[in-house]
Amino acid sequence: MRAAITLTLVISVLFLMHLLVHVGDVNWTKPLAWVWAGVVCMALVLSALGLFATRRTAGERELRLSPTPRFPQAVNIFIFFLTGLVGGTMFLLPGVGLERWPWDLNNAVNVQLLGAIFLTVAISAAWVWRRPSWYGYDLQYASAGVFAVVALVASFMHWTLFAGHPVGSVLFVITYVLGAVLGFFPFFRSALSPENQPSAPRIAPSEPVQTTPA
Repeated sequence: MRAAITLTLVISVLFLMHLLVHVGDVNWTKPLAWVWAGVVCMALVLSALGLFATRRTAGERELRLSPTPRFPQAVNIFIFFLTGLVGGTMFLLPGVGLERWPWDLNNAVNVQLLGAIFLTVAISAAWVWRRPSWYGYDLQYASAGVFAVVALVASFMHWTLFAGHPVGSVLFVITYVLGAVLGFFPFFRSALSPENQPSAPRIAPSEPVQTTPA
């Protein structure tokens, strides 16, 4: 639950930044523009409240949570740098992103919107990497794998759009295949293992009380 709320909070902040930067480019005469702005603001407020409401209680803090395995930790670092580089370039340098992206995104507004999604993934990967345990956040790995597979399927369905960027097309496919593998493999190998489930702290048995006869 906290993983989904955290992800929603991050992406709503970036979408709000994107909206504020391009507020002059939005056609506010269309009702959908107001719906989009309202959804972004509502998502930001609700996710912030949800993150506060789902903070761990004293009893949950006493649970022994398994530490994040080394391989998923390495995946987090790799995904952080990969998506951070791509998202940062698209969000901060939309002209470069517009030129290098495998298909035509038409304008800087679309480039920065897509860049915000990549930055959300990067920030989420860094957030999970900093946690002492990936319990409760391990579902993000499977979500990343599903996103990569869906993106690949959609790309193959519209492969003609990649014709103008042969090198970028190959790099795009390699990146998303790698993303699918790095998402599903840690989840099915470690996250579903019984060792990743929380356990109550062990309480040492108390010593018997010796009484002396009166």
